[in-house]
Amino acid sequence: MSADEARQRGKEFSQTETEAVKWLYEPDSIPSLEAPKLDLPDLKPSVLRLSVTDLVEKDGQAKPKATVGEQTLLPQEAGLIVHYCLQRQITSPTDEQIKWIALTVGADANAALARASDLRRFVENAAKSSAWQQAQKAYDRWHELDFRIWLDGEPPVELTGRWDLIAKGDDWLVVDFKTDFVDSAEKAKQLVDERYFVQAQTYALAAHKVFSADFVKVVFVFVNSDCPHEVALSFTHEDWAGITESLRQKALNLAGVR
Repeated sequence: MSADEARQRGKEFSQTETEAVKWLYEPDSIPSLEAPKLDLPDLKPSVLRLSVTDLVEKDGQAKPKATVGEQTLLPQEAGLIVHYCLQRQITSPTDEQIKWIALTVGADANAALARASDLRRFVENAAKSSAWQQAQKAYDRWHELDFRIWLDGEPPVELTGRWDLIAKGDDWLVVDFKTDFVDSAEKAKQLVDERYFVQAQTYALAAHKVFSADFVKVVFVFVNSDCPHEVALSFTHEDWAGITESLRQKALNLAGVR
């Protein structure tokens, strides 16, 4: 190989190497491409799946805000402890029972012990309520029973929830225990009207769909007071169509479906 040929081969090799590794030194810029225009159909979801909690109006002050290091018992945890006691007929739990139940339901045991006197009062008020006593006389009753119902339409809506207590006596009775603080029957009724009415409608409609109930009484028992405050709502076969449409519209609005 002559000297000229060697120089030419060297240039070719150098050029090839430069092409192979130039991205290390001069990365290629991303080309600017025009986004394609796609004419896609406006499809609705095949099914909307929501829980009763999704439908219930939220209160910005419903959940206590804990500071760093502070032990706070969440309302959901307090409710689980109260329901566990009632389901097992523990109407005046001791501190040791509250601690054991908190651990059983996955609540903060130390926070539960810090509020043991409150939790004991919640359970005692629940057991003193006329709704609870009426449920105990029923020949069939279920605690913490899950349900799933469908609302027909396009798209269909699947609603899930859980009854605290549902009982069948002369009529169907749904009892829901609330730990919201209320100091009067008027405040309890106002709270139901503003926040829990949709929950009552859903519970009643679910009883109709699951058990073919024609008449359903839903009672909210507010236990966070000196005495239980009860708010009762009744629903009949004349209400089912209206409730179904109302819940469907609320579900569609929440999902942004028109």
